[in-house]
Amino acid sequence: MKFLRIKERLYELLSLSDSSHHIALSFAIGVFISISPFLGFHTIAALLIAWIFRLNKAAIMVGTYTNNPWTFAPVYGFGLWIGLKIYGLNDTMPDISWGSMKIMDIFNYLKPYFMPFIIGSLLLGLVVAAISYFTAEYAVKRFRKRNVAKNTTGTA
Repeated sequence: MKFLRIKERLYELLSLSDSSHHIALSFAIGVFISISPFLGFHTIAALLIAWIFRLNKAAIMVGTYTNNPWTFAPVYGFGLWIGLKIYGLNDTMPDISWGSMKIMDIFNYLKPYFMPFIIGSLLLGLVVAAISYFTAEYAVKRFRKRNVAKNTTGTA
């Protein structure tokens, strides 16, 4: 049942009346936003960017929701790993004494990982968005070419 809904949404995305470039660009920016480290602001950022730059709202929202609760941990974990490699930091977590932890201790433990997380997630977002652009543009063009071929052979 869920697969059919995903398939319907994909069909709707590929059937949009915008140019393939516009749909792919909107989708890719949505993917970048989905991987960006600004947690909690993805939907607002996507709608605001779509409005400012007159992007396709449907395509940008589909891209924005590619990173979801099922993919959240691996995507941000990989982004943190990339950032740690860029910063040359050890990627092992510090020993934490959970029994005596205070709220400020959490910030102190995580402070060295903040900038690597930001930089790694942004870099990962750029790479995945670039791949998403070319993939989406190819998919839209191929879908439209098939539909034109199907419509011309069906009317002959």
